[in-house]
Amino acid sequence: MKERISQPLEGVGAGLFWISAGLTLLAQTAPFYWVGEALSDLRWHLGLAALIPAIPAAVLLPRRRLTFVAMIALGFYNLLPGMRVFVPPPDADFVVGTPLSVVNVRWGQASTDALVDFANQQSADVFVVSGLNETGRNELAEHLVDWPYVHAWPPVMADSEGAPLVLTEPSTMLFSRISIDDFSAQGFGYGACLLEGNLDVGDLPVTFRVASFPAPGPGHIAGARTALMNELGARPWVERGLFVCDLSSSDSSNSFGDLMDTTRYQDARRGFGRVPTMPTPFVCGLRMPGQYVLFGDEIAVSEHSARPLVAGERELVTLRADDETDTFWPVLTHMRVRGISNSAPAESSVAALDAPAPR
Repeated sequence: MKERISQPLEGVGAGLFWISAGLTLLAQTAPFYWVGEALSDLRWHLGLAALIPAIPAAVLLPRRRLTFVAMIALGFYNLLPGMRVFVPPPDADFVVGTPLSVVNVRWGQASTDALVDFANQQSADVFVVSGLNETGRNELAEHLVDWPYVHAWPPVMADSEGAPLVLTEPSTMLFSRISIDDFSAQGFGYGACLLEGNLDVGDLPVTFRVASFPAPGPGHIAGARTALMNELGARPWVERGLFVCDLSSSDSSNSFGDLMDTTRYQDARRGFGRVPTMPTPFVCGLRMPGQYVLFGDEIAVSEHSARPLVAGERELVTLRADDETDTFWPVLTHMRVRGISNSAPAESSVAALDAPAPR
């Protein structure tokens, strides 16, 4: 009787192992093919799906123990990139500084009523929204009046008669209560863009950058993602710097690894968990991180969290998340910026903007 039960279970376990191994191998094609990049977003869930059946099976089905041990190793391999954020960061060597708060969210095509309410409630110093259509862009520009410094990409163009042209790609908007000097913006197509300048924070300015990537896709979409990543690689990344990024890829993706290697910045999620903010590709009902805040050593983070917000509802924050197409997850980050009185001698971030990129 026991033999009759164990044999089919062993067969199922072996099948799960080969499926996990195959999907993991396909995810390794991320540097070469967009499908691999999209599959790499699922590595966290793939790791959990491998571990949950493999651990008890390794105990209860000894004849296939080696297979299940390999499956456990495969699970931990896929979980490893996402597990790093659960390790608390070292304490900052300064306890005072100028407070700074940032909200960033990928909103998409939905009504912005709830987003306007949320923004006015939070009153963050900097508010970044990506993925907007033309209607949402106009609504935010009209209603978010407490942020005097507003920048957006793409710029609004006019025809020969002076009438504004219809926008053909998603917009990214930056609202700030703090002046932004030396501002510049650059687009790469399909909503990919880079906005940068110097935030007038405390005694010294903070080098501030916003990047928005389209979701992984074929052809020109992949080209736009690559062009933006290459542009980021050509930038200097100073210690007194802050980077808000809508990567549209999870922390287990090849793109996120490239981003961390390029900036050498710290991840604001460290010590706060994965902070999932968007649906996963291919599989409905699962979420993954997609929006990030990275920062240099002159900044310390005290809070980093995401809250569900249902589009179209005037209720500020709701816990209803039954429809991923209408539920968005704004990320709120509170931090402090080291003052000049407790700052180590360093090159000004304004001067560093014009410095050659490190090799």
